Amino acid sequence: MYPQIATQLQTAILDGRLRAGTRLPSTRQLSESLGVSRNVILLAYDDLRSQGYLSGKGGSGTFVSAVLPEELLRVAPKTGRKSRRAIKPAPKTRAVDPRLPRLAKYAKRLPKHPLPGSRRGLRYDFRYGVVWQDDATHKHYRRLIGRHAQTAQPTYSHAAGLPRLRSAIAEHLRKSRGLHCTAEQIVVVSGSSQAIDILGRIFCDEGTPVIIEEPGYRGASWALEAIGAKMIRIPVDSDGIVVSKIPREGTAAPLLYVTPSHQFPTGVTLSLSRRAELLRWAVRHDCYIIEDDYDGDYRYEGRPLEALHALDNHARTIYLGTFSKVLSPALRIGYLVLPAELVEPVTRAKYFTDRHNPVLEQAAMCDFLVEGHFDRHVRRMRAHNSGRRRSLVKAIAKHFGDSVTMSGVETGEHVLVWFPELPADSFSDIAARAATVGVGVYSVNDCFFAEPPTQLGLLLGYGTLSERQISRGIERLAGAIADAQS
Repeated sequence: MYPQIATQLQTAILDGRLRAGTRLPSTRQLSESLGVSRNVILLAYDDLRSQGYLSGKGGSGTFVSAVLPEELLRVAPKTGRKSRRAIKPAPKTRAVDPRLPRLAKYAKRLPKHPLPGSRRGLRYDFRYGVVWQDDATHKHYRRLIGRHAQTAQPTYSHAAGLPRLRSAIAEHLRKSRGLHCTAEQIVVVSGSSQAIDILGRIFCDEGTPVIIEEPGYRGASWALEAIGAKMIRIPVDSDGIVVSKIPREGTAAPLLYVTPSHQFPTGVTLSLSRRAELLRWAVRHDCYIIEDDYDGDYRYEGRPLEALHALDNHARTIYLGTFSKVLSPALRIGYLVLPAELVEPVTRAKYFTDRHNPVLEQAAMCDFLVEGHFDRHVRRMRAHNSGRRRSLVKAIAKHFGDSVTMSGVETGEHVLVWFPELPADSFSDIAARAATVGVGVYSVNDCFFAEPPTQLGLLLGYGTLSERQISRGIERLAGAIADAQS
């Protein structure tokens, strides 16, 4: 939390909103204003003071420094005129040459898709991939960070993560997923994106084949393609990834990425027989399975199947989990459970990527797990989502009846709705009409790479909407679709 506050203050200083000599609010005043722990503000002020942006201590107050660090690096102007406090924006340059001659292949392969952002102004935004923000839970987590801020040592931590946190994660996985692993097998990462990137760099050279679901998670595909891996896309049916469809070319793949608990975006669960078939295939072809436990905490009907990792007797599974999908996307803590032979290379790759995750967040997450707060939060989230899921399914049935089919209703935080009578290319018109009445909808076509579907498919998330908003939003969506057909 404190790095974000420090960054915002630094930006205000650099662009001139906070001028030299400006007295900042006391740590108590600012903590009350922002609703955060006073320790968080103390850390932010200390960080900026150590960099030279702030000066003053104790009762004298805290002030913006007369000379900023950036000005110490500038060549003195020959005119003798005083420079302005705010740093001038870089001058506009000509459009970058599309050939990007000085960039590496990695940069050129990065996806051109817009970076994610929020859609403001939509009252009924069925955006998927976002979670309900439980204020009480977040306040408690901030208190845990404040607790550790008072005793934190100003030193580097282990690249694989705090030993206490790794032990807590191992125990959590034993109870919740049936995984039997040691703390030494766990490497803490900054979410699933970093985990996939690290594994891709360790296993893939340019042209290395990697097996992935189709449709599937774009983030995984983009990260691996940017490294230079060649995607081998395998179809998904009602039982999950179709192992028998893996071509001969795929037998050379060192990695296979799969989301067995809640396949993205279809929401299907990989069946037990298909899990066994996949594990046999991986052993036969010396392939590691990346088991991304996407939305594994959210199951509303039936008992969850054992994780692939729990069924694996030959150490071919790399289990990937994250706390971001349960607590907040702003919390960048995930983890990998690795076969013993992969711990050392993954830890080294993590070290040279960003050395280690923030220590305060790791310590707070450890307490959150050990003291039972995480389990209680998951139970609240399930109860919260369960009612909204029922409202969504009920509203879809009411307004669309048998004209649609749904998948993914048993798990996760979104539902995939197919409209067999509507073409896929009708999405733009329908989305535009829906937006005019405050409804945000999202096409499943973005999750297809090889052969996009011909019929309209909508991904409807429900975690952040109230049951009343869901009912009204689906009613308005039905009206927008009717208008598009008239």
